[in-house]
Amino acid sequence: MKCKTFLLASFLVLNSFIISDFSQGQWVQTSGPSGGWVYRMASDGSNIYSGTSGSGVFISTNGGAVWMPINTGLPTLYICSISASGSNIVIINQQNEVFRSTNYGNLWTPGNNGLSGKNPTCVTSYGNAFFVGTAYGVFKSTNAGGNWFNVCPAFNFSTSSLSVSDGKIYAGTSNGAYASSNSGLNWIAINNGLTSSIYYISAVGSNIFAATSNKVYHSPNNGASWTEVLSGYGIYSILASGPNVYVGTDHDGIYMSSNNGITWTMVLSGFTYYYIFSLVESGGNIFAGTNDGVLATANQGQNWIESTTGIACKSIYCISEKNGRIFSGTIYGDLFLSTNNGALWTSVLHQRVQSIAFSGTNVFAATFENGIMLSTNYGSNWSQVNNGLTTLCIYSLLVDGSNIFAGTNGKGIFLSTNNGLNWTAVNTGIENTTIMAMALSGNNIFAAAFANGIYKSSNNGANWIPVNNGLNDYDIISLKVNGTYIFAGTNNHGINKSTNNGANWTTVNNGLTNMYVSSLETSGDIVFAGTHDGVYLSTNYGTNWIKRNQGFYYDLKVDALAVVNDYLYAGTDGLSVWRRLLSDISGVKNLNTDIPLSFTLDQNYPNPFNPVTVIKFALPSSEKVVVKIFDIKGREIETLIDKRLQPGTYQTEWDGTNYSSGVYFYRFTAGKYTETRKMVLVK
Repeated sequence: MKCKTFLLASFLVLNSFIISDFSQGQWVQTSGPSGGWVYRMASDGSNIYSGTSGSGVFISTNGGAVWMPINTGLPTLYICSISASGSNIVIINQQNEVFRSTNYGNLWTPGNNGLSGKNPTCVTSYGNAFFVGTAYGVFKSTNAGGNWFNVCPAFNFSTSSLSVSDGKIYAGTSNGAYASSNSGLNWIAINNGLTSSIYYISAVGSNIFAATSNKVYHSPNNGASWTEVLSGYGIYSILASGPNVYVGTDHDGIYMSSNNGITWTMVLSGFTYYYIFSLVESGGNIFAGTNDGVLATANQGQNWIESTTGIACKSIYCISEKNGRIFSGTIYGDLFLSTNNGALWTSVLHQRVQSIAFSGTNVFAATFENGIMLSTNYGSNWSQVNNGLTTLCIYSLLVDGSNIFAGTNGKGIFLSTNNGLNWTAVNTGIENTTIMAMALSGNNIFAAAFANGIYKSSNNGANWIPVNNGLNDYDIISLKVNGTYIFAGTNNHGINKSTNNGANWTTVNNGLTNMYVSSLETSGDIVFAGTHDGVYLSTNYGTNWIKRNQGFYYDLKVDALAVVNDYLYAGTDGLSVWRRLLSDISGVKNLNTDIPLSFTLDQNYPNPFNPVTVIKFALPSSEKVVVKIFDIKGREIETLIDKRLQPGTYQTEWDGTNYSSGVYFYRFTAGKYTETRKMVLVK
């Protein structure tokens, strides 16, 4: 029981840390919004495990009330199958690799010995053994996934699902169903009445339920004969539990039968979107892994409640703030609100929200399917304001005084001058009518028309002219104005900049390693770019870009950015919202404004270091400062600072997490002064 106690204690410490004291040296994930794609679930009788799409494995030790990530040692966080037995857990990831843990998920190691080239797809446990279904039949391990051996030489059909009941193991394969009554030593075909591949199988007692892609079959006699009992739905999961059977579907939620499939009841209460990827029973409750997190029922599906606290793996499309209230719109349902800097998020609208804008005390939400929603009380209540709109798919919003502009999918731009009560199309001059983003610069409005570049209006949208001279890509998906600079992010060619109201554009990609720029944000003279390789910043208006991903699990896809109070918030694809202190992410901290007598560059400390070290320097005059890192071969690997600083004493940090042990150099340049020092990274 020590491992389970350690996990719970670790969670309490981690949770307290996240809510009350966010790290100041790197990105830290906020406590939500909770939810996300939960593909597979498993239970060992006391703990419940969730395998997610992009966020790894989570454990709940308290019946699904709270979840915590357990991913140490996992190279990829896309989980396709999971099974648990006591302290032992076996998973299969998206690359058809097996990983194992013998300590409740505290540490994962590869478990592919004997499975080379077999493409494992599913896993289950029986007693002290684990069974894996592969493209070449079933393999067994008696040492928690340390070694595997083939237990079905009689058939080598692709196996998609495994189930255990009353000492028997059942396999759903590309050639129907098979059963073994001696722990996999021998298998027999049980296909009387089955006519196609079986993707999902679940058994309880002598009752077995098997599903194809759109049909469910029932056998009351251990597979001796089968009868079709449900059809017409995309089947994603199946669970036989006591006298009931549950079928998870694509779009249609869960169907339940309490009489072996003779009649079915749709049980949907509590669901927002209806993709049911997995079903598991634990402690008398049924848990459903969905595209919107985990749901649980204690009364055979009559009522469902969210059970996702801690699984913060939503896909965030937009973030905006007003009067200390932060709104996050998600791609697959729900607009969330936080009033305490991300420590707690609450769902305030069950819609897919793509953009948020504020006009006085009014909040406007652009949705994917239901047009524009208006709240006059910061999200407590909402009403549709779609009068005059000719489409209900809204991509972008912009407020300019009393004017509200809505960019749509396929119908151009609409204008409201009365808080959304009425909308009028304002598309004169716009050829492409899918408007991905809008920005305001003085009296000019800029609109990004997908595949057709950027348009400008100087008369509140009455007329638009194209301003594309010099653009390297017309697929503009993000826009941001910073003083006299306008930045445009593309979906394939990085960032363009204009210094003359769009008359001309230049490419500013130096330092970017990913050219999909889905979001842009500014704070003072700093420009931030959210890409599909994380967050970059520029302190010289795009001349150079520096990656700032310290603290992320990996180089996350960042689709939304917002500056709130003293933090930069990042909305990610699949891992919810993260935040980082602006003073930290800018890369330089002013320690003392007293004017030094001379330029100095101190030796980094600590040295040797692992993985972070501090670099301190002094300026007697205002100079442009550049601090760069070089490897032992003299190759530039990172730029830490590239901006003008006032006289004073400063420090910056270098994080060598992504680099190997060895000797590195840091070079400090301030005006005509240059100095280089050596440092040692030891891991």
